[in-house]
Formats: sequence, structure tokens, C-alpha cells
Amino acid sequence: MTIYITPDEYDIAELNGISMKMVNVRVRERGWCKRRAITTPVRFQRKTEEDEWLALSEENNIPRDTYLRRIRDYGWSKQEAATRPIMTREQLAINLNANRSAFTAEDYEVMERNGIPRGVASNRVNTYGWSVREAITTPVMSRSEASKFGRRKKK
Repeated sequence: MTIYITPDEYDIAELNGISMKMVNVRVRERGWCKRRAITTPVRFQRKTEEDEWLALSEENNIPRDTYLRRIRDYGWSKQEAATRPIMTREQLAINLNANRSAFTAEDYEVMERNGIPRGVASNRVNTYGWSVREAITTPVMSRSEASKFGRRKKK
């Protein structure tokens, strides 16, 4: 059953501070009678602290979903979630690449002086759990040293 709401009824609702959308929701979805829907004032929700942080995030061009995800998923404070700017793809790539290596520029110099390839040092740290200092200062075994070491382990 379709309920027809006349333009005059919408006008009455508007004079009472009730939007057309709210009238439709009240009548068609909530089952209110038309008279009650156009005369009962809308209850305004109290502004909360959350609303203030959301407004601040929107001023800072941070979408609502991003703000909420930062709090819910990443555990950020409301202030940080609302004020920390969104990184561009370029900034994100720079940050990811900067944090990828366990080694500093000085460590790379030490590796080069000691003749240790970067891949060997990376494997020592990431795969075998060596400390960075140990990985860049321990010399690489020659094939004959490695075979002697392997034979000793078998016995």
C-alpha cells in the first residue's frame, strides 16, 4: 500500500522544521500516521566530543572513513587521527623504502671494506638472526672453509 503525502503536508512539515526526507522515513518506513509525522518535532542529537573531532578531520581533508579506521584499526588517538595529514603515494613509497633496510649507510661502508656482499649480510640478519654488527664484520667463508665446517658438523 502506497501512502500519498501531499505537497501541502510537506509544506506544513517544513514549517515545523521537518525535512521531506524525514517525513517519508516516518510514514513509509516507521509506519507513523501522516499527521504525527508532519507535526512531531525532530529530536536533535547532542553534539559529542566525537562530532568535534570528526568536524576537525573534515577541515583537514581527512575522510570520515579514514578517521574512523585510524582509531578503530590502528589504535590512533582521536587528535592524531583528525590532524595527521594523509600521505600521498609518493610519500608512502619513500617511507616504506626508507624503513626496509636493517642497515645504515655506515653499515654499507663497513660491508664494502670487509668484502661482504649486501645479500649475504641481509641473509645473516633476516634469515639466521644475526646482529647487524656481527653480520657486517664476520668475514665470508671460502669454499674450502665452508666444506671443512660442513664435514665437522656431520661427525
